[in-house]
Amino acid sequence: MDGWMDGWMDGWMDGYQRRVGVVYNNYATQTRTPKLSAKWFSKVIEANSIL
Repeated sequence: MDGWMDGWMDGWMDGYQRRVGVVYNNYATQTRTPKLSAKWFSKVIEANSIL
């Protein structure tokens, strides 16, 4: 659990510098655009298996 918490805190402390996740957030317009990984992840969820 310590490693997970350290990784989460590192990401949180980066603020707006690091972009992670399956959606790109445009902070100026508040729009969200799915990244390519979002399409892959939706297929993983649909298949209930890593593709």
